[in-house]
Amino acid sequence: MKQFLIIGILAITLHTVAQNKGIQFHNDTIFENVLAKAKAENKLIFIDCYAVWCGPCKYMDANIFPDEELGKFHNANFINLKYDMEKPYGAIVRKTYGIKAYPSFLYLNGDGEVVHRAVGSTENVADFLKISKLATDSENNFKAVDARITKGDRSAKTINAYLDMNYGAPNADALIEEYFAKTSEQDKLNAESWQLISNHVSSTKSPAFAFFVKNRAEFEKRYGKQEVETYLYNLMAVTRRKDPAAFEAMKSLDAGVFERLQQDIKKREAQRNQK
Repeated sequence: MKQFLIIGILAITLHTVAQNKGIQFHNDTIFENVLAKAKAENKLIFIDCYAVWCGPCKYMDANIFPDEELGKFHNANFINLKYDMEKPYGAIVRKTYGIKAYPSFLYLNGDGEVVHRAVGSTENVADFLKISKLATDSENNFKAVDARITKGDRSAKTINAYLDMNYGAPNADALIEEYFAKTSEQDKLNAESWQLISNHVSSTKSPAFAFFVKNRAEFEKRYGKQEVETYLYNLMAVTRRKDPAAFEAMKSLDAGVFERLQQDIKKREAQRNQK
């Protein structure tokens, strides 16, 4: 009996040590206290905005947040919080900061201002550590990029950075349209313009998408047929949810990609029905 007790205590101890190596999350849900603590300790605030049903959120909990190197950086630089966006205190954060997808990550200063933000899980620790380090870079974090946008910077590099950090930005379409309206035909084909199209153009009604369709062969020549087809596949999937009529019309753009998506949807539905 004593042996089992010792083993149990040892297991608990080892589990605690393992937890201590990763990000140390505070339990304070009174936001005023968190702001005061951040100011007192001269740290930023990191909020993991999650939902209990979110698979990618669970992946971050199991595979990313427990990392020792990540923990050292986060614990030294941030007051770390995990807020369930469907709880009352989380709902306030969700509405205040416009959280539209999970997981979302907020980096705030002691006044509650957004310094940096990101959306989506990362496959590895290194990628997430890069995001968190960028939050402490006053020249390139979201606050800095947002300031450049406000001052009129409409370069593809700045718009890409802004939209990468600001998922669902209400001014996204306007920024993209302005860029493509003012940019030369040749520059619309460059790598940064392609990044803008492939990552952020999600409407078949966008002038940027019309340019892509007209110049598809050149985009395939420069960036590869597979990358172009991946963009079309993802866009078709989004359009199917948002606008079924527009989705059906996309068959004329690429019947092969259209059919592949349809087959994949049927397979997923069949798998769900078997469970």
